[in-house]
Amino acid sequence: MNTKTFTTSIQKGFSLIELMIVVAIIGILASISVPSYNTYVIKARVAEMLALAAQPKAAVVENIAANALTSLSGVLAATLGSGYTAPTATTNVAAITIATAGVINMTGTAVTGNTDLTLTPALGTGGAVTWTCTANAATYAPAACR
Repeated sequence: MNTKTFTTSIQKGFSLIELMIVVAIIGILASISVPSYNTYVIKARVAEMLALAAQPKAAVVENIAANALTSLSGVLAATLGSGYTAPTATTNVAAITIATAGVINMTGTAVTGNTDLTLTPALGTGGAVTWTCTANAATYAPAACR
């Protein structure tokens, strides 16, 4: 008498359709997260531009105090930028200049989305200087410049 023994095998691993579903989900998540991450990186680089403005801001404030200015209207850049040496271009910042009336212009590079920042000083009571920041690209502008 011949008896045959049947054994059942248990499936190990994933089926092809399960793997395709996982790959599709990962693709959808990546398509959402990569652009958000790129925007975050550009915003961080633009924030670095704002941090580099500390030196020219200090020069403008010092020259306002040294010249006892009560108005910035028409004051030449040479007067307010006296003692300031512009830094060499970096990966994120092409140039930082001090213009007439103490306006600081920062030109971004391609890695900052060509974002330019402008800091405009205003004299308050008691000689206090307040700064207004504007940007040409609101998408990448720091919170202080929106």
